[in-house]
Amino acid sequence: MHYHVDTFINVINILGILAFALSGAMAGVKKDADIVGIIILSLMACSCGGLVRDVMIGDLPPELLRSTIPLFLSIVAGLATYFFYSRVDRIRHPIDFFDALGLGLFAVVGANKAMAFGISPVWSVLLGLLTGVGGGIVRDMMLAQVPTIFKSEIYATPALLGALILVAGKSIWPEESHVFMTLGAIVCSGLRLLALHYNWHIRR
Repeated sequence: MHYHVDTFINVINILGILAFALSGAMAGVKKDADIVGIIILSLMACSCGGLVRDVMIGDLPPELLRSTIPLFLSIVAGLATYFFYSRVDRIRHPIDFFDALGLGLFAVVGANKAMAFGISPVWSVLLGLLTGVGGGIVRDMMLAQVPTIFKSEIYATPALLGALILVAGKSIWPEESHVFMTLGAIVCSGLRLLALHYNWHIRR
């Protein structure tokens, strides 16, 4: 059972890496970056949130430096986007779409890893939030844009909610963690996509 749970977590993590890698690559293409710049943006988008999380919880060296998966997927995403962007661009708002998927997947992966390292529930939720939004913040800053989290868009709230679902569920039913990871990711990504579709904003 433990083996299957670990496999499930790895799959969720890889999907999150790929989603954010694509969002970074597409953002680079839209800004007319060259292929190296596109790959760098792809790597930063899919790894910076997890990098900061790992440093904060003491998982050193960070997962980014122990695994070739983020680098490999960033290169694949960068090359694929560079050569086939016209096909990907048929998706409505493709950067936001993949960013929303990555947000949900990384929010639950980050919170789950924090709990595995014995971090308190409150901080596990916040570290899930950080994992979800970190890559997007760095991507936007590298492109001289105001990060989405600092706008009135509904962005951080879905990540916080997704991480909270995982932490609360796993704290009560630890043997069903995969269920709450799935639920948290769906709620987070779904809420973000709904906010984009209906143009929901948080106003003072």
